[in-house]
Amino acid sequence: MKKVSFYLMALFCIMLGFTACSNNNEPDDDSKKEEEGNLKRVAAAFYYGESLFEGMNYFSLRFTTETLDLNADPVVGSGEVVVLDVFSEHSADLLFPNEGEYTIVDIDKIENGYALAGANYEGSNLGSYIMFAEDGKSTGGDYITSGTIKVEGTPEKAIITAEVKLEISQETRSYKYVGPLTFKDLSK
Repeated sequence: MKKVSFYLMALFCIMLGFTACSNNNEPDDDSKKEEEGNLKRVAAAFYYGESLFEGMNYFSLRFTTETLDLNADPVVGSGEVVVLDVFSEHSADLLFPNEGEYTIVDIDKIENGYALAGANYEGSNLGSYIMFAEDGKSTGGDYITSGTIKVEGTPEKAIITAEVKLEISQETRSYKYVGPLTFKDLSK
């Protein structure tokens, strides 16, 4: 009986040794992992349904760059708030924009598959724009007046890319977000 117990204990130790070995021969270095976009956090993502245009779902995606965290109280960090408003063909089944490329246009040109340009639709903050912050304090902003927003993936792993032009500075900027994207339903 002692002999069987000894062999079982030896077998257990050998199996434990195999599970502790890694099959990855490369060092674990987090600095070598590739960054998947300059949009670091989802500040908010809203679904408004057909509130502005019948047959069109209205989505507002709000991201932050660098170290800026709008969900902290008080707000901390520096960077940009990037607001991307998208109109997608109506679908009652899914609170997520249809996959595709959305061209940023003025409000009077909205058709299926467009994004809203600027930030002043009837005196509101609708539309695509950016705001800048330094040490948690706002330092201004700029309107996005043209460009494209591309939506790919699923709510669990969304890929949002934007190539945009700013109105005041006339700069062209590229943004990318990869990660989960769940919309808060404000359509009711």
